[in-house]
Amino acid sequence: MKLQGKQFTLLMILTIAMMNISSKSYSCTTPTGLSTTLITSTTAKLNWGTTTDAVTYYARYRITGTFTWTSTTVSTNSLSLTGLLPGISYEWKVRTNCSGSNSTYSSILTFNTLCATTSGLSTTNITNTTATLNWGSTPCDSFLLRYYVTSVPNTVFYQNISPGTATSYNLTGLTVATNYSWLIRTYCMNGQAGSYSSTMTFTTLGGTCSTPTGQSTSSITSSGASLSWAAVTGALSYNIQYKLSSGSSWTSTTSTTNSKSLAGLAAASAYVWQVQTVCSGGTSSWTASASFTTLAATCSVPTGMTTTSITSSGGILNWAAVSGALSYNVQYKLSSGSSWTSTTSSSASKTLSGLGAASAYVWQVQTVCSGGTSPWTSSASFTTSNSTILPTPDHIVILIEENHGYTQIMGSSSAPYINALAADAMSTSFTQMYGIEHPSQPNYLDLFSGSNQGITNNNLPSSHFTTPNLARELINAGKTFITYSQSLPSAGSDAATSGKYARKHNPITNWMGTGTNQVSSTLNLPFTSFPSNYTTLPTVSFVVPDMDYDMHDGTITTGDTWFHTYIDGYVQWAKTHNSLFIMIFDEDNGSYSNRIPCIFTGPMVKSGTVSTTYNLYNVLRTIEDMYGTTHAGNAAGVSAIHGCWLNGYKIADVTGDFSDVQWNIFPNPATDLINIQYELTEKAPANFTIYNNVGQVILEQSTTVEEEGSHQISLSVKDLGMTKGIYFVEMIVNEKKYLKKVAVVE
Repeated sequence: MKLQGKQFTLLMILTIAMMNISSKSYSCTTPTGLSTTLITSTTAKLNWGTTTDAVTYYARYRITGTFTWTSTTVSTNSLSLTGLLPGISYEWKVRTNCSGSNSTYSSILTFNTLCATTSGLSTTNITNTTATLNWGSTPCDSFLLRYYVTSVPNTVFYQNISPGTATSYNLTGLTVATNYSWLIRTYCMNGQAGSYSSTMTFTTLGGTCSTPTGQSTSSITSSGASLSWAAVTGALSYNIQYKLSSGSSWTSTTSTTNSKSLAGLAAASAYVWQVQTVCSGGTSSWTASASFTTLAATCSVPTGMTTTSITSSGGILNWAAVSGALSYNVQYKLSSGSSWTSTTSSSASKTLSGLGAASAYVWQVQTVCSGGTSPWTSSASFTTSNSTILPTPDHIVILIEENHGYTQIMGSSSAPYINALAADAMSTSFTQMYGIEHPSQPNYLDLFSGSNQGITNNNLPSSHFTTPNLARELINAGKTFITYSQSLPSAGSDAATSGKYARKHNPITNWMGTGTNQVSSTLNLPFTSFPSNYTTLPTVSFVVPDMDYDMHDGTITTGDTWFHTYIDGYVQWAKTHNSLFIMIFDEDNGSYSNRIPCIFTGPMVKSGTVSTTYNLYNVLRTIEDMYGTTHAGNAAGVSAIHGCWLNGYKIADVTGDFSDVQWNIFPNPATDLINIQYELTEKAPANFTIYNNVGQVILEQSTTVEEEGSHQISLSVKDLGMTKGIYFVEMIVNEKKYLKKVAVVE
């Protein structure tokens, strides 16, 4: 058929258009608008914007920082994930599958699964004063238990419970016939906290109110006596009454324990006394009267009580000798105990042994004379040291802040960095740390030398001291010390002030010189000398911000920001380099009983809080014991700090640059296998040790000499007998040590 002109022209236009269409190159669009919704402890929904040229989408996700992706193809612009691990960071990305081609992957988006909520709660083994709280196995790092008398919900007691494998906790010291409520929440390794569980209630059993038995009178002096009786089950307290045998009027008192010390009695006089039990349902009958006679008052009470040579199991009790003393009676007990242990001494001292480690004790002494005995002294106290070996950090940096009480800082939104550091997995926050006195300067001297050196105000000392101090102790032990003070006008400056610098906050200046116990002025440096290569730091260093940034004149937020900006680099480095960071305040502002914030951070530090009462002297004693130095001033009479260390786990001394070996552990958390991937920059063997969280060795393994490049070993969790919990993997290459944490989950 012959085409007409217009028909031919139209055919040619269509033909050219089809050729252009067939030769056009189509690109495949990368998805955008990524978001993660519906996040729970084990599920999440991944979402992205649709692309017009999509046939399907290819999404992949994994635990953040691991190597293996889980991938799937979907036809819609979302993907619901299940079977995730609680409290874990995940990352994901997606691409478009077009007809004949694929887009590039989207940018990576991360999200954290929630910490699981505990369920399966029950209360068992309920007695008058105890109960066992139970809950189902919940994957987490630790728990926070909250319990209270149901009728008094504003008075709440808290208990941190670790490890996260725990499924029960025994409550003690409860009140008879009382209804209690309790609930529990989880904490995960990424710092998240789970929701509180539902509330459980239980009621302690009620006890019968029996009349006490076993009355006895001891420790009789010219003015006092100790009354005791057998404890009664279910007793809330006891009523006691006593009088002169010839009298008609009773004197009444009470006791929460099965003993009572009387004082203010008449010498050489006969007394009678009775006791009755106080129970939740009422009181018992009075006992029959017991009698005793006080001694004649001829003996002086000992004075000058001190405790020296304190160890983990004993110490030496000392007092001033009393003229005319034939001997001395001594009694001691745990501070929390009710029963005294009695002994005697023929001299003005007594060595105690067989005591419990890291325990607080009280003791008293009375004089034995030819005419009788003196009254007992008031109680003196001491605390035994912990039998656990202290760690030996390569470096300790101590940041000293100013004039704020514990509750002004901890939990405050004005100090986000400090509070985040307290919650770090390698940090312990001390809830009962105290300054020694007021104002500031004496506390700095206490921390540095165990004494205020007679300085009780902020006026500068008239001359430099020659007394023992931390810097000189470290130097004598072959270690090093430097103070870095912000705004110090020059190295070794003895200036009283300079801008916002104040010498009253820089104790080392008071010992600069060449005399006994004095140190070189080169140990007194401005903060501009604080090294960026932290391996060059001295063994121990003080960091003293000026008065704008130590919170003395500046705000909490200003100090917190300075801390984060200038010290966080060391804090993060310390966690992988056997080093310790300590943040402490010198004192409170005078309104909080001198209770101050204090945080320890490092790879040898447990996660959580310590509620033992400590002060600046304990901090000084801890540093001295870590490096085996002598003890300065009042540090000699206190214990080192314990309860915050990973028991049994001690990182050995190492030196050198740790950036030359790249290594990773995956998956983390692990379930079946632990894979260790590492890069060697030269030929070398690699040695691996795995510790559990109490320092026991789980594995020791060495490789032969390996070539430069990538290597990997895989370890079976089951074969190593590793149960759910936190472990430490230590790798040594060319005498350099590297440390990482790994979690094992079910």
